[in-house]
Amino acid sequence: MNNNEIWHRWEPLKPGLSGNYYIDYVENGDDGFKILLAQEKTEQKVEFLFKHWVYAYRSTEEGMRIVLWHKLSEKYGKDFYVNWSFFKLENSSYIKWISDECYGLIDSLEMNHFVIM
Repeated sequence: MNNNEIWHRWEPLKPGLSGNYYIDYVENGDDGFKILLAQEKTEQKVEFLFKHWVYAYRSTEEGMRIVLWHKLSEKYGKDFYVNWSFFKLENSSYIKWISDECYGLIDSLEMNHFVIM
């Protein structure tokens, strides 16, 4: 997370989403990129399917993101992320990194950076 990055709560077009979810599994296959989530308290399952190409994704155990939690708390307050799991970023350092890695070949594409945590 850099200082120019802006995090927004993202509300996916799925009715009834609330609270915290954990990632049950991730699959990158012929049908697209699937993420199966489970709601922490009720074990309700929610599947996300990104039918179009997903250029990159990163999966990290939340206990390994202590610096991120600290920076988000400083910038937005702890309530920003404690009871919500879906975010969309502007000025993403991750997208910048991907662009740098491919010498800018993706710069003409409209790329989005979503975070599910």
